[in-house]
Amino acid sequence: MKVLLFSILKLGLKVLYAPLKLFKTKNRIVYLSRQSNDKSLDMQLLEKAVQDELPDIEQVFRLRMIPDGMGAKIKYCVDVIGDMYYLATSRVAILDTYSITVSCLNHKKDLKVIQMWHALGAVKKFGLQSVGTKEGRDEKVSNAMCMHKNYDYVLAPSKATARFYMEAIGCGA
Repeated sequence: MKVLLFSILKLGLKVLYAPLKLFKTKNRIVYLSRQSNDKSLDMQLLEKAVQDELPDIEQVFRLRMIPDGMGAKIKYCVDVIGDMYYLATSRVAILDTYSITVSCLNHKKDLKVIQMWHALGAVKKFGLQSVGTKEGRDEKVSNAMCMHKNYDYVLAPSKATARFYMEAIGCGA
């Protein structure tokens, strides 16, 4: 039943997203997060570096944890449409966790997606490594939600941990 609901959700998102891709791409980076409602230290440092090196690039932060309560969840769903607008009109998307709008939608070819995972150390199984485990997502739900798809780049803290990030995010070298 969950898989069917997610399939319907994805179809609805794709219908809403299609006309947004007709908008012109702007010289912009959009940051997406469900980890926090505030900029992480990593995002603050990256924002500053981009400002210093590329001052003409607009930077937009779409940072929202999924809230409790039905009314707040409905508002969150409306906010997802804003995320889709920014994905459709930005050159780069940077995220620090799984994003439904990044993984489930087909984007313009010129959008580059960078996964900057929210945890620096690979000290536990995470992402796709935990699918099907007690702590992780159900495998059918993970597949239905296209978990960790559409990334162009995945940042890892070191060469030694890159292998773990590749497994967790499902990408090759």
